[in-house]
Amino acid sequence: MLKVLILGNGFDIAHGLPTRYMNFLYACSIVLGIKLEKNIEDYIVDESIIESFRKNLSEKEIVKFKGNSWINYFIESVNKIGDNWIDFEEEIEKVCNYCEEGNRVFSTSGFNKEYRWFVRLNIYGNQVVFDVKKMISDLNQLKELLKKYIKVVDEILINCYSKDIIDFWPDLIISYNYTHTFSKFYNVNVECLYLHGDYNNKIVLGIDNVKSKNHDYNDFTKSIQRSKYDLTFNIDKIFNNDDVNVLFFGLSFGNSDNKTIKQIIEKSKQVFITYYNDNDKSDKIDNLSRYYGNEKLEELLGLERVKFIKQNPLNCLQDNELVERKSIYSLLNNYLVNKDDYDKVMNAFNSYYFGVKIIEKQLEGLLTVYYNSFNKDHAKLVLFFEKYLKEINENNVLYFTNYKKCISAIANIKSLHPDMFK
Repeated sequence: MLKVLILGNGFDIAHGLPTRYMNFLYACSIVLGIKLEKNIEDYIVDESIIESFRKNLSEKEIVKFKGNSWINYFIESVNKIGDNWIDFEEEIEKVCNYCEEGNRVFSTSGFNKEYRWFVRLNIYGNQVVFDVKKMISDLNQLKELLKKYIKVVDEILINCYSKDIIDFWPDLIISYNYTHTFSKFYNVNVECLYLHGDYNNKIVLGIDNVKSKNHDYNDFTKSIQRSKYDLTFNIDKIFNNDDVNVLFFGLSFGNSDNKTIKQIIEKSKQVFITYYNDNDKSDKIDNLSRYYGNEKLEELLGLERVKFIKQNPLNCLQDNELVERKSIYSLLNNYLVNKDDYDKVMNAFNSYYFGVKIIEKQLEGLLTVYYNSFNKDHAKLVLFFEKYLKEINENNVLYFTNYKKCISAIANIKSLHPDMFK
């Protein structure tokens, strides 16, 4: 059986990360000096994040981004609406559709002024013209700024974990997020496909389709962006057998990305969808009914091919249970003199794990790395871990949750892999 975990932004939000578009706009308003007039206390970002975000921008960049048409349009839209919430992709689609309704040209008297950020006057001053090339250029600028913000957010130390994910324990991740949350805090060794890219590379931000057949709008679409950024993936190839179970965590099933989500559901044998309260479940059902229609969705639910699972509250760790990565790096530096070995083990340790089950999986991978890098020299392998655990105990460095769980995990692995511990 292949188990695939599909991650949406709700996954990052559940782990306490400020990754909503509104969090980003709040940070932009502070750093760029564009006033947000509405009360947005639910989306305020910690000052330390604001400062790090600001440090990543030069004065020249701040001036450039302050004049970005999309940022100004989004912030102005937030200032007008009552619930202080905005979806970038829905707004991009709305602007593109309005632009095309008038074939890009409108009289100054009949023009909707909320779109003034995207137009220029014609030479006679009696018409406004949508500048589609600048709209695309500014969208690319916006994506660059969003990447800078997400990079800062991705450095936040997470102090909680999901039992639902640990119990499911995937073989593959498909993420709609730009962050590396799963890889950093659950398991760096599980392959993760970033369907929308990640902050270290190009990212996808756009819409599924535009009404216009004009190719000038292509760069607004996610499919074209994915193609240009080499982010396409073959669902048929991934889901190439009849025994694929999928867990959706943190997706709203809105209009955005409905094509790929439908493909994943239809190719899966069993689909589990997490929800955090009754309203969230109701919203997800409403959105899925738009994908399939009421009768088809009822059939999927009735046959239990699609099941809803109430999300367990995340388990939080106490401060004294957290491990600073630098402590682990310092510790391993004492034993790793070969750079190749160091890089391999840094890969394995570049995450936080919680609970014996997780520790076992991670240490099992690490043992395999060392077993091979030491040319299957059992004595060296055992010596390394004896020194490693001894130093942890002596210096009271709490790796994962605590020392005893490490000992328990290694004992279990020894019984499963006696060939490694002769």
